[in-house]
Amino acid sequence: MTYPTFEDIDNPALRTWNRCAMAFNLNDDKGEDVARAYMEQFDEVAQKQMRLLLQYIEVKGYEATKAEINRGLPSRTMEA
Repeated sequence: MTYPTFEDIDNPALRTWNRCAMAFNLNDDKGEDVARAYMEQFDEVAQKQMRLLLQYIEVKGYEATKAEINRGLPSRTMEA
């Protein structure tokens, strides 16, 4: 089975966040081997980005990291 790689997301921080979330969920649902295989499909740069973000989450915490990533996204406005 293939899992989303989020290649269509232009923002590198959000793309990396989504990949880390996918790996985390795969680890919980399918086990460490599946999560590792998911992460290993990416090139060296993407793998390093994921490792760094996971380390950052350990230091800053999930919610603080999530807030920082969301602050970097353009805000959406609702049009009537």
